[in-house]
Amino acid sequence: MTIKSSRRGAPDAFIWLPTKSGEYSVKTGYHSALALHENLNDPHNLQNPFNWMSEIWNGKFSPKMKVFLWKVLQEALPIGENLLNRGILESSCCTHCGELETTEHLFFHCPYAVAVWNLAPFSNDVNPTQLQTFPTTLTLSKTWISLPPIGAGQGPLFPWICWSIWKACNYLLFEERLFKPEETIQKAILEAKD
Repeated sequence: MTIKSSRRGAPDAFIWLPTKSGEYSVKTGYHSALALHENLNDPHNLQNPFNWMSEIWNGKFSPKMKVFLWKVLQEALPIGENLLNRGILESSCCTHCGELETTEHLFFHCPYAVAVWNLAPFSNDVNPTQLQTFPTTLTLSKTWISLPPIGAGQGPLFPWICWSIWKACNYLLFEERLFKPEETIQKAILEAKD
């Protein structure tokens, strides 16, 4: 398995994200560690806590999905907005529609994602345009019941749909392969069965 290089031919580089120049210094390392420590001890951050253990690590997901969901929630996926905030990109447009690529846009609000979610075999209606944040939707998705004919087993279908949307965007970006929403939902169902 090989990693494909970018279409722009940019060389690999180490980048220290807390600085605009991308260069590490002991001073910026110290200030980053101090800010992180203060953030962890800030009581305002505990008003609406996200329970990582119950929502992800103890969830009925495969290890691959646990890591994927953790990366989404930590803003560690190379989504346009995350790359823009780190100064890696100057513009961050969605590969499917050209809008600003945020986590919520990519997985829920993009017309392509909406088309995929509209095909999802849930017993209740899921309107992706009304989904606000990824953590809230992850929690809410545990109440969604997949229709029996798909045979997805014990785990929820939600992370597999997000995974398939993510992969479809990457195929379009790096290999210029456009998958139909029907193909994307079919891949999500097939992978959820495994």
